[in-house]
Amino acid sequence: MDIGPLELIFLVLLGIVMFGPERIPTIARKAGRVVRYLGAIANDAKGQLRQELGPEWDGLELSDLNPKNFISKHLLDSNEVAAVRSALDESKGALSQAGQQLNEMSDGVAALDASSAGEAGTTAVVFVGSAFDPEAT
Repeated sequence: MDIGPLELIFLVLLGIVMFGPERIPTIARKAGRVVRYLGAIANDAKGQLRQELGPEWDGLELSDLNPKNFISKHLLDSNEVAAVRSALDESKGALSQAGQQLNEMSDGVAALDASSAGEAGTTAVVFVGSAFDPEAT
């Protein structure tokens, strides 16, 4: 809750008008006790939650209870995910190299067929295109 100085002055003036100047100190003390009591309850709840979850959850913050924050902090930043990502990148590179080699081989075969057909005077079947299409995968 973000209360600026203007709002605070307005609330004090409203309190004086509603309760009178003689009851304001008593109400302020009671409000302070309530705020301290609620803070103690919140701290006890945090401590109990940490105790119940165990030592592996020591770094848990209340914002981590939001599923989006929890997943990004505990699952997406782990070492296993980084290892899987690097393995995927390596396999993509290997597939790309294999595709290039297949294209080179098919170009070489087509050129060989064309040259042998011209030399022997016979008709040869030449395949146009490549055997591997990297765009299709």
